[in-house]
Amino acid sequence: MAKEIFGANLKMNPVVEGYGEIDNSTHIVTSPSYSAVVDLISSYVSKGIAGGKEKNNRGDIVGGKDKEIIVFIPFMFLDGLTSIGMLRKNEIKLGAQDVGEYASGAHTRETSPVWLNNLNINDVLVGHSEVRDEYEKLMDSCGNTGHREPIDELFSRKIANALKYGLRVTYCVGETEEEKKGGLTYRVLERQIKVGLKSIGPTGLNQIIMAYEPRWSIGGDKPTPTTTEIKKAHAAIREFLKIYCGVSNPDCVPILYGGSMKPENAAQIMGIKGVDGGLIGSASLDAEKFAKIVNYDRQA
Repeated sequence: MAKEIFGANLKMNPVVEGYGEIDNSTHIVTSPSYSAVVDLISSYVSKGIAGGKEKNNRGDIVGGKDKEIIVFIPFMFLDGLTSIGMLRKNEIKLGAQDVGEYASGAHTRETSPVWLNNLNINDVLVGHSEVRDEYEKLMDSCGNTGHREPIDELFSRKIANALKYGLRVTYCVGETEEEKKGGLTYRVLERQIKVGLKSIGPTGLNQIIMAYEPRWSIGGDKPTPTTTEIKKAHAAIREFLKIYCGVSNPDCVPILYGGSMKPENAAQIMGIKGVDGGLIGSASLDAEKFAKIVNYDRQA
């Protein structure tokens, strides 16, 4: 059985107001928000979230399905979390939410891939729907309405820089509601892959995870795509990987589904051919919900 990958994208969470406490012996400051992140991950573990082979509550292996868990954390918390033993013990990996297109220099607010190497962080998100939305609004405000290729060019440079330093990239693609209504879903996916991965050959794809985010379905009250829509989108992504990246077997590239996966629909979505896992947003902030997604009932 293939490995299933579940990514928890904490976004700009958790945020807890208040000042940090200073340990007088070590002079280390512990912030309330950092403590909340640690508590959340501790809750993951207590609810049975772990990578590797499936185990029961006694630690016995009960299934053949391998799971990989990646928690995409705000950058400021990564340093402290890398030393927490329960992450290694439970095979929970940490990832960054973005990476810069440069390794160093006069690039305010950017995250260097070298810093991620320094922290032994191997995973990074690129092209998340919320990041795309911000860039698209900026382009539109400058009179470049609908002009999206420069955004994919930027992501292409970020991806190339990340791979140069040995990082694994989860590259997010997906269409907006307007693009869906205009019948542009597959054209959008094609452009995002053709441009975003243009410098990536078959070998580079070994360090790529794809995530399909139908942006019109993201949010608590938004509709979930049908089984057929998800299946066709994932199949199209694989076909474009074959065409533009030269990979002979696109099935070797994992594709996660990232459009409001929750406990109620996890089993149905994970049962769709071509879905290799999930990129989870708001549900990952609730350890019980995230655990029900990761450990979904395959008989459902």
